[in-house]
Amino acid sequence: MKKAIYIEDDISFATPIIYTLKNLKINVLHFTSGTDALNEFDRSIPDLVILDIKLEGSLDGFDVARIIRSKSQVPILFSTGITDEEEMSKLLKFSYSDLMLKPFNINEFRLRIQKMFDLIVAKQKFMLGNFSFNPTEQKLCYGDETVRLGNCENNVLTILCEHIGIFIGKDYICKKVWAEDDF
Repeated sequence: MKKAIYIEDDISFATPIIYTLKNLKINVLHFTSGTDALNEFDRSIPDLVILDIKLEGSLDGFDVARIIRSKSQVPILFSTGITDEEEMSKLLKFSYSDLMLKPFNINEFRLRIQKMFDLIVAKQKFMLGNFSFNPTEQKLCYGDETVRLGNCENNVLTILCEHIGIFIGKDYICKKVWAEDDF
């Protein structure tokens, strides 16, 4: 199941978004502060971050996005009421990001979420030394040789490739691949 961290301090705005994400079969972790979300970020390793810009507390959305980008290329969907051209320009400079102006149509939101996940999967290809790994096609290539991977092999290798340089424990892999807490 895909996982998203949603950072929005306006509960009345957040509620229909959370409901929509759950209907899309996305496990959503909602936070009202950037600090709390960042504390969870490394533990949960989300597939997507949905981020309001104007947040209460010591960190605004720009701060949160910069910290996330310093450690991950996870896609970020900015949700904001900011219409200032200079501020919007700053947002769009973040790699792997998109922007939705509040208030927005829930159908457009749903389509953008799907588009972000589709683009991630379509562009995903990893180079591991002389090996080329394409998780979408479940192929591992070395020179002229190609091996088709099974679902579990593909999922484990994808997780490892997405977290190169980061320790990933057995429990995390078991939970993501087999949906088991204890394997």
